[in-house]
Amino acid sequence: MWKAMLPSCLEQKVIEYAHTSLGHLGVDKCMSQIGHSVHMKTLGRKVRKFIARCNLCQRAKHPTQSRTVEEKHHLPKKKQVIFVLLTYTVAYLHLGLE
Repeated sequence: MWKAMLPSCLEQKVIEYAHTSLGHLGVDKCMSQIGHSVHMKTLGRKVRKFIARCNLCQRAKHPTQSRTVEEKHHLPKKKQVIFVLLTYTVAYLHLGLE
């Protein structure tokens, strides 16, 4: 399959569009979206650098460091059993096809 080679003057605009307009996608999804349409040299590196500089992504990013149980303040301090109740709601639609 042939892909158009994107001019270097448009690379940042295309990366920004793919990343922001589609909900601040991560590196892999952003690369996939761009890679389906056009060819860009060193696409992965350019996308990683752009996302690393994205202010919104850096503020909302989940921490990547692993934490010990003591650092997880939302867990109970004492040993105890925690029960979790999962409920599923099924909605039925009446379409009036009689």
